[in-house]
Amino acid sequence: MQSFQEYQDAIAKASTTDSLIKAYREFVLPFEIDNFAYLNCSFEEEGAPICRHSYPEHWVERYFEQKYYEIDPVLMIGRQANLPFAWGPSREYNKPQQKFMSEALGVGLGRGFTVPSRTTGFKIAFITHVSSGSKREFSASLKHNAEKIHAAALHFDAKFIDLHHSRQIQPDDLTLRELECLKWAVAGKTNPETAEIMTISEKTVEAHFTKIFKKLNVFSRTQAVVKGLTLGLVTPPY
Repeated sequence: MQSFQEYQDAIAKASTTDSLIKAYREFVLPFEIDNFAYLNCSFEEEGAPICRHSYPEHWVERYFEQKYYEIDPVLMIGRQANLPFAWGPSREYNKPQQKFMSEALGVGLGRGFTVPSRTTGFKIAFITHVSSGSKREFSASLKHNAEKIHAAALHFDAKFIDLHHSRQIQPDDLTLRELECLKWAVAGKTNPETAEIMTISEKTVEAHFTKIFKKLNVFSRTQAVVKGLTLGLVTPPY
């Protein structure tokens, strides 16, 4: 079994999402975890949220054919959760959900442990870990390893985002006006102050920052300033 430091070293060396997934699976496998799925709605591929999983393809095909995503209780809870949660068959689910969970259990995907993440904005992102073992075995594993899995999942999410955004932002990715707004933010100016300096409306400044946030993949002025300085898009005011 890998130590957490060995896992951190492995994902730090990962240069592709495939190698990252391999490192992650090797770490969580001893914890009675056979499969996992990662969903991040902050990014899209071919018009759909990014998803990576190790589920059997026949199950994935049936999942979408039957539109199970409309009733999947794990997905429904995961959309709202901020803390990790364990799940499995339950009488609290309605009949269609119980039928779905029973079918999932039949293919070894009926119980698991989901870790939500909010490292990029406030959109949905979570990693679901699935066990084909018995309820007793999986519960015992979670009792001793839930904190490790939680921490490992958050590291995975952060590294995945880094790899997804491996291309460095260049100065010409931002317009001159956007760069100027960012420069005044670095200088500690508020939106009203920036609007007055640039002789534009405050709404226009806000619009510029909305575009800056999207281009830099951040969700606050502070993060934009830090990333702008880190990437050399702007310089400190001294």
